[in-house]
Amino acid sequence: GLHNNSCEAMSAIFPRMAALHELDLSGNSIDDDCVEVLVRGLAECKHLHSLTLSSNVIGDDGLEILIRGLPASVNTLDLGNNE
Repeated sequence: GLHNNSCEAMSAIFPRMAALHELDLSGNSIDDDCVEVLVRGLAECKHLHSLTLSSNVIGDDGLEILIRGLPASVNTLDLGNNE
């Protein structure tokens, strides 16, 4: 799975990927703590419209973080097979 330093590294890259439209991070053992780190970077991705986080270990807290933190451009969020 993704360790916190991996999440930090990815989060730091997202602001440089301004044209990112779709992101699939399914099946990566991403948990609520990792979601919190990822969302900080994804907030800068103003063109992101599809985010797939299925088959991870995201709970209610992670969902709250996603709802609050994702850019308004996101219109598809797949959270199937989480906790």
